Amino acid sequence: MAGVVRARQLHNLYASILSCPVLAIFLLALAVRLVVAVISNTLQDGVLIPDEMSYIRIADLGSTGDLGLVPTQRCLEFAVADGTQYYCGYWRGLFASTRTFSWPLTALFWMFGPHRILGQFLAGLAGAVAAAITGRLAMEFLREPFGIGAGTVVALLPSQVLYSSVALRESTIWLLLAGVGVVVSLSKRHANSGGVLLSSLGLGVLFVLLAWLRLQTAVLALWCAVPVFVMVGRNRVLRVLCAAGLVLIGPMLVGAGPAASGLVGGSLDRLGYSRDVMSAGAVTAFDYPQGSSEVGQVSGSSEVGQVSGSSEVGQAGVLSIIERGAEGESLIDSVLIVPSGLYNTMIRPVIWSKTDLQRTSVGHLLATLESPLWVVGYLFAGFGAYSLFLRREMSFAAFPLLFTFGIAFSGAVTHGNLGTAFRHRGQIVFALAVLAAAGVQAVSDGRKRSGGHNGDNRMEQLDGIS
Repeated sequence: MAGVVRARQLHNLYASILSCPVLAIFLLALAVRLVVAVISNTLQDGVLIPDEMSYIRIADLGSTGDLGLVPTQRCLEFAVADGTQYYCGYWRGLFASTRTFSWPLTALFWMFGPHRILGQFLAGLAGAVAAAITGRLAMEFLREPFGIGAGTVVALLPSQVLYSSVALRESTIWLLLAGVGVVVSLSKRHANSGGVLLSSLGLGVLFVLLAWLRLQTAVLALWCAVPVFVMVGRNRVLRVLCAAGLVLIGPMLVGAGPAASGLVGGSLDRLGYSRDVMSAGAVTAFDYPQGSSEVGQVSGSSEVGQVSGSSEVGQAGVLSIIERGAEGESLIDSVLIVPSGLYNTMIRPVIWSKTDLQRTSVGHLLATLESPLWVVGYLFAGFGAYSLFLRREMSFAAFPLLFTFGIAFSGAVTHGNLGTAFRHRGQIVFALAVLAAAGVQAVSDGRKRSGGHNGDNRMEQLDGIS
């Protein structure tokens, strides 16, 4: 009898979960990430991705008060052990620029001690919420099964699972970006002043939280969200005023200047410099023989790139970059690099590239196997955007589309190595999943209409025979 009761309770729990698809997506994503985190923490000696150690260090030192303006003895000991005493200054800057992730991780370390698994759980939770929010965003303009499909893509895509199962900030960025999409989409329902003001306040909070993780992404998301926010609903005058306040004041709050003019002005002058810094010493450095500087050609070559981190050539290249300072390249150079930049940052690594397969690690190989999924996603996303335009529902998916283009083209002219490009590409997965789900729904509807027409034609033929 007790077994029957338990079975009935489990059945009711299962039914309640399925009746709430957003919750189902969240639980699926969280379960997968926790399993991967536990396995990784158990089998891996140390960290899985080198950048994890930086976040573990700053949270550990922050939880004990050893990350102040004047380095403590404990901070210096850690820094010297990791390479140089100057790491204390670097860690302090990293803590300040990633506080949306660093603060909660520091709190966990303060309560339970500096254990890597805590950072993994924090990242896993953010990744699971990002998947659930993606599903919620898709359900705003797609039927439920296709909305669930969009959320499931984020929940199970291997790279999304990996980067949200390690102690990195990436999944928190994805969560906030998907949140921006939901706020912009839901703001269409608000016609009264209170609702519009609340939506603009939500966008402002999400922008600041994003800026405390990756400032460039936050500014790009704001620029993509504001025009959509203005156009999607009623009370246009108030929306314009709120949008102007967000664009002008929001970036000032995080030190980027009015409308992020300070950040943009500095970035445009340093595009080639940024690529050179990221390519110097990188095993997967991009080779831009015409669009980059002389230093970029040296460090980006396939032969030197593999050893430039330790060779004299690589060290000379890094010193040359530092000495150049803010020296930039012409706008024409940046434009010329866009086609190859898009391929390098949005498609690679690919299984048909001999270079990608030769200089590969296990993680690189797994990324290569995932690339066909990206290509298919791009195709369905393009068709989905076209179908929404025909249905005059493009306003719902305008932010995901604009943000995808923004990340693609900004990454094409700034990224210098494949590892950074692939990780940053993960920022558009929520948008790509939503648009691709719209494409799948359009294909499904087209097949149903085609099947219906064929059935009508066959019935007419039978009527004629009789």
